[in-house]
Amino acid sequence: MSSAVLANLFSLKGKTSIVTGAEKGIGKAIARGLAAAGSNVVVAHYPKSDPSSTLKIIESYGRNAYSLPIDLSLKHNVEKMLPRALKIVPSIEILVNNAGIATMAPAENQSDDSWENVLAVDLLAPALLSRDFGRYLIKANSKGKIINVCSIHSFKNTPDAIPYFTAKGGLKNLTTVLAKEWRAKGINVNGIAPGFFTADILSNVPEEELKSLHDKSSVEKFGQTNELIGVAVFLASDASDYVTGTVIPVDSGWLTN
Repeated sequence: MSSAVLANLFSLKGKTSIVTGAEKGIGKAIARGLAAAGSNVVVAHYPKSDPSSTLKIIESYGRNAYSLPIDLSLKHNVEKMLPRALKIVPSIEILVNNAGIATMAPAENQSDDSWENVLAVDLLAPALLSRDFGRYLIKANSKGKIINVCSIHSFKNTPDAIPYFTAKGGLKNLTTVLAKEWRAKGINVNGIAPGFFTADILSNVPEEELKSLHDKSSVEKFGQTNELIGVAVFLASDASDYVTGTVIPVDSGWLTN
């Protein structure tokens, strides 16, 4: 195999991706990786956040970057997201369900609002977006890739974030079920299960709790978000055409503990 053939296998040139929660953290890293591989990117971000840094990074690779502000906790917003995106780009080939929130508290102290908000953003939004994206691809008779950013905690849980872990477990199951239903239609559905990363979802966790989390994690160091780019590009590209229904742990071996 020549280097040109190999490069083409992982190329996303001419494709457009939409990444939720792409203004920061893991979503920002994935958006950067997809752009570096050739994809134009729709940056779906929380309305009060600033996506400018992500947009500039995407454009620095010579790709088109588009801002799409959206509050994924509201169902009516989620159902409008794909139609809104298709008004600013001619087609979408890749959907990355990355946006996520978490509330840290013992199970008995988790409020109704915590449960509702976390499940809405972390599970219901990806489910509805995947449904709508699948319909769009099937109607267009087009191939496509869905990448769900799950969590290592969809395999193995730790205390004090039960709504988040419940949602991520559901997202893992959503990934495998959709893959089975849509594999004959040319739609690949896979997931990434990040371990302990220096992502913004941990930004509000007090330093003492972070240290405790690190000590309990049994990993030498927290991962950097750019260490997720390779697997994201693989799952978005033609290189993964024979891969579907798989959730790939990226966890420095944490699951082996």
